[in-house]
Amino acid sequence: MKRLFVSFMMILGLVSFLAGCAEMQRTEDASTNSIIKGRLAADNNIHLSQVGVDTADGTVYLSGIVPTSEQRMRAEQIARNVHGVRGVVNNLQIAAPVVPVVEDPVITSSIKNRLAADRMTSLARINVDTTAGTVYLNGTVSMPEQRIRAEQLAYEVRGVNRVINNLQVASVP
Repeated sequence: MKRLFVSFMMILGLVSFLAGCAEMQRTEDASTNSIIKGRLAADNNIHLSQVGVDTADGTVYLSGIVPTSEQRMRAEQIARNVHGVRGVVNNLQIAAPVVPVVEDPVITSSIKNRLAADRMTSLARINVDTTAGTVYLNGTVSMPEQRIRAEQLAYEVRGVNRVINNLQVASVP
């Protein structure tokens, strides 16, 4: 009976010890997660807002989407350099961000509408042409403020990459 009791106590002690070890590992994994997420967020060379980090038994699992293979490798490097990391499983996918394309005629039309509706530029003689997202403003305006305002209105249109302002201020006789 005494042997049975001692065996029972040893098993109970072992189970308690293993439970304590498992809890300690979960705490270490949570700490590792926090450290890696902080380092990813602090790294200015990469944009990793879409990266998931999960740690189990010292192994870090990276998931999500990044735009380049360099960012994928950088995320893995950051994870590997954290103390206590035993391994990294890099499941990050590479996908370039989707940039909506706005057709040049749509840009031109939108700018013309904005110029016509604006109090300052509505009476000015402004021609608008768009090529590959670059807007060319040509014509004459009566004052420098109209020239500046026309460029500002053009830049506010979605899809505009650049504005070439060739507007001339008409001299007053």
